[in-house]
Amino acid sequence: WSLTCINFFLIEWVDVTNDLLMKCHINLHVTKLTECGANVFVGLYESILGEKVPDFIASPRSQEDDAHNVQAVIDSLALDYLQVSLSHITGEYLHSWREHCERRERIYPKSVEGSESTSELIRLGDTAHSFSLRNEGSMDSVNSTEFLKENLSSSAKKLGEPIRPAIPLQPPYQPPEPRPHYSMGREYQSSARQSLSFANSHGLEASVVIKDNDLLPLLLEEFPYLHISQHSMNKMWQQQLAQMEQLKSASGKDRSRLKLQSEVEEALKKHDLLVDIIKKDQNHHKRLQEFKQRIYRQKFAQNKMREKRQQIARAKKYYEDYRVQLRAKMMRARTREERIFKNLFEEGLEIQKQRLQELRMYSKEKRAEQRRVHQNELESMENYYKDQFSMLAEAVSQEHQEIQAREKAQAKTLHKTKRELRSKMEKEIQHLQTLITQNDDDSFFRELEAERLKSRLQMASFQYSKSYFL
Repeated sequence: WSLTCINFFLIEWVDVTNDLLMKCHINLHVTKLTECGANVFVGLYESILGEKVPDFIASPRSQEDDAHNVQAVIDSLALDYLQVSLSHITGEYLHSWREHCERRERIYPKSVEGSESTSELIRLGDTAHSFSLRNEGSMDSVNSTEFLKENLSSSAKKLGEPIRPAIPLQPPYQPPEPRPHYSMGREYQSSARQSLSFANSHGLEASVVIKDNDLLPLLLEEFPYLHISQHSMNKMWQQQLAQMEQLKSASGKDRSRLKLQSEVEEALKKHDLLVDIIKKDQNHHKRLQEFKQRIYRQKFAQNKMREKRQQIARAKKYYEDYRVQLRAKMMRARTREERIFKNLFEEGLEIQKQRLQELRMYSKEKRAEQRRVHQNELESMENYYKDQFSMLAEAVSQEHQEIQAREKAQAKTLHKTKRELRSKMEKEIQHLQTLITQNDDDSFFRELEAERLKSRLQMASFQYSKSYFL
């Protein structure tokens, strides 16, 4: 009956899936839930939200690519729209659940409404499977069935509510009018409840009416966590089979003991096949974990290498900036010194030109004055010659005295000028010495040197040949 309920739920959810695909205008049709692969989830995402799945692999080549696409849909819904954590749902889990359902369909028959022998075979297989799992301390099949029922009931409850996005969509993807409340989920929910109530009521009837081989399975269902040894369980099965064989051999209505044993062996083979499938699932999960760890290590190494390259690039950039700044500073200092020297040279040329012009004017005035004085002397000498010869000697002596007095005055003035110049030079030297002890800047000393040379040029006496004055 548990398989009946599960198949009923699966058929109902297949109808829900096809109805949803039709309303989203997706050209897909599923006959069972195991056909809902990554393409179904991606198509529903793009049709409802109106945008592409981020980090989507267009042409998947392996099961890992399909799981990656499903995981991309789950992450986008959790981060961009629902704003809730969906870490309990992963693409690998959906893919493994789909494979698990396919294996179960291959092992168990699809129809549970067959003959009585088929139902007995299924009950024997379930009983043997639960017994072996109980001896190992695990109830994976029971837990998976309960988990499937819980998922179906919770999904049926969620389907009855209208879908509302956690954040408003943009105008290109926003629906023109609010969606109507879809009440089909309640119909599925009510039908699911009816099927569960039907299964429970049938289970109660089965607990009252015990058929041929239902005594030991019924007791095991009533005591699910009771630990029974393998020897005792085999002995009880043999006792029950022997009793049924005696009853059947007496009445001649039921099957022989060998047929029952073959059915039990077939059920045990199916149980062993289920165990192999579970082991393969565990190995597959282990390989997936190793693959994830290998990818994580590769990404970690790549991040380390990228960080190292970034550090090297930052160090090179810092060195280049420092070198450029230092070179610019040296060029500025060199340019400043060159500009100071150039200005000093130009000022010296200008001073030299002005002094040359002044000396030329002074020489012209001196020559004119000397010619005038000479002319006056010649005229006076002529007059003296004409007037008195005696006064000529007096004039000559007087002129000689005047020349001596002028030479003495010039010598005195020159001596005074030298003394003043010497004192001024001493003061400048002392001032330079104090400045040298106070400041060590090269440009400052260049400027002081330029000022000193400028003052010396202004006070210097230039000597030229007579060709400059002509």
